[in-house]
Amino acid sequence: MKKVIKLTSLIFLIALITSCNDDNSDITPLKKEKITGFAQKGPFNNGASVLISELNSDFVQTGKNITSTIENNQGQYEIDNI
Repeated sequence: MKKVIKLTSLIFLIALITSCNDDNSDITPLKKEKITGFAQKGPFNNGASVLISELNSDFVQTGKNITSTIENNQGQYEIDNI
């Protein structure tokens, strides 16, 4: 019984080691050309400012801010060329 457990453990360990891969060459960051949305709190006056702050992977502001304006009375905004 101990031989079966040792053999199974060895096979599992070999499979685990050989299945790992560090090849990250095909990973490309996503790029968004346009962001659109709706403001959720009014008043939604045409021309009102919208400020979007970039966040890092820990959701901390990076210091990069993007501005736009409200386009209609429903609060719609659009940001091009990000």
